[in-house]
Amino acid sequence: MGIPGDFTQYMDLIYDMLLLAFQTDTTRIATRLLAYAGGAIQTGRYVKATAQPMSNLFVSMLNTFGVETTEFGDSTGRLAEI
Repeated sequence: MGIPGDFTQYMDLIYDMLLLAFQTDTTRIATRLLAYAGGAIQTGRYVKATAQPMSNLFVSMLNTFGVETTEFGDSTGRLAEI
């Protein structure tokens, strides 16, 4: 799991990467998680996390995969919605 299985998933991934590469308004970034961490992450939902740095998502992801950390870049903590 985690590796795109068909052309549509590859295109979604490329589109997201292009969004990040050419993003000028960093307050709105679409991100897809391509794994469900063995059931630790609830899938099939849209999470709108406002006024939080993107690095909060990374802290949550690291914690989910067993890396105990409270900071990453400019994070202010975990992303509570994950």
